[in-house]
Amino acid sequence: MKYQYMILLENLDKGISPVKLAKFLHGETLILPRVYIFPSLTYELYARGAVVLNCRTNLEKLCDFLDNPEHVILSSQGRPLVVTGRVARHETFGAMAAGVMVLDSENKFGNEKDGRVCCELKVVRLGTNEYSTAKHLKELFMEFLSHQRRLHQRLAMEEQDILQYEP
Repeated sequence: MKYQYMILLENLDKGISPVKLAKFLHGETLILPRVYIFPSLTYELYARGAVVLNCRTNLEKLCDFLDNPEHVILSSQGRPLVVTGRVARHETFGAMAAGVMVLDSENKFGNEKDGRVCCELKVVRLGTNEYSTAKHLKELFMEFLSHQRRLHQRLAMEEQDILQYEP
């Protein structure tokens, strides 16, 4: 079985459709990805997603585009896209996500009228005021993720302490 590669994304607009994100990535890189958008909780300000590829070369090319320090990918609502990880597996990610409610691009660019709010994406370049603002917002989000990871670690330690002393 072939490897499949996944890029994990965070800080997406809640209204973005997988088709819209797939079209944007294809337009910028000529790579045809499969995009998943995961449901978010009502109190969360953003959505999470994943881009799945079948080729390591395309993974590298797309990661280079997404993490390029010369630009930031920004939504029309001012939210900078953040890459939070990469995963490679032998099994297909479609099988992994089968039991999870996700919105999926299915590489069908024809119909994106799925009832979701229309969100545009754009590349903002280094040296512009828009880039400076987007970079600051991206750094703020990365700081938030770091804080969240520390909270998860603390929760795990405290749970372990409680479970150790349980009679």
